[in-house]
Amino acid sequence: GILFGIYKPLVGVLFVYAAGGTLISAKLGQPLVGLNFNQERREADFRYGLVRVRENAESIAFYGGEAAERSGLVGRLRAALDNLGDLLVATRNVDFFTSCYRYLVTFLPAAVVAPLYFKGEIEFGVINQSSSAFSHILGDVSLVVYQIERLASFSAVTDRLGQMTEVLNGPASALVAPPGPAGDAKIARGAIVREAVRSAMDAASASVSGGLNGGKEANSNDANVINSAEKLRLTGLTVRTPGAYGATRPPLVDNLDLSLSDKSSVLIMGQ
Repeated sequence: GILFGIYKPLVGVLFVYAAGGTLISAKLGQPLVGLNFNQERREADFRYGLVRVRENAESIAFYGGEAAERSGLVGRLRAALDNLGDLLVATRNVDFFTSCYRYLVTFLPAAVVAPLYFKGEIEFGVINQSSSAFSHILGDVSLVVYQIERLASFSAVTDRLGQMTEVLNGPASALVAPPGPAGDAKIARGAIVREAVRSAMDAASASVSGGLNGGKEANSNDANVINSAEKLRLTGLTVRTPGAYGATRPPLVDNLDLSLSDKSSVLIMGQ
């Protein structure tokens, strides 16, 4: 009411200024939503990589996978830092505009009503009164301008939670592709036929048995199947980790002799 009583066009200037500031702020802050979302995702990927390395540190050290794991962690960290740089640039632009928006509020009301003062239609104190009322009302209608960064961050968090909720509430079959091309699904599934599985298992057993028997003829240190009473006999079995790295390391199993009969079990542990 004060602005309307002092100078009616000042009310229109207020709403035009607030609307223009809101539109520009929304335009500048639009990239913040995607950048905040990507930052949350990439930081989560990096944290997952750290936890994975910590939980599998013994296996990684045993198989010499330090270089591969370090490369993966560095790549994830670099992706997070690159996105953080883009996020800082976008935040800087928004902050610059917000600072200018706040700064102009100090001079805009005085510039609008100053002609009335020079004409002698209002007193000097009315200028200060109009500036105070203009700033107070503008603060109420400029919520988007002043809180654009928090709104963008809140939108990114809600998007991530929404995606997680959709995955948790969706059927498990949505993660599995039907028989045929996998497409965009996570897991490819084919039709399961009992006879096909049984024949595949029989073929695998025959292949293993044939390989073991053939190895006996070629080298007495290979695994062999002797007779029906002894289902499996291993003589002088040595197991090493694959690759050139394993050749320089102590063997996992060295010179193992084993005889396994029907319906029996055994646990073999490496060094």
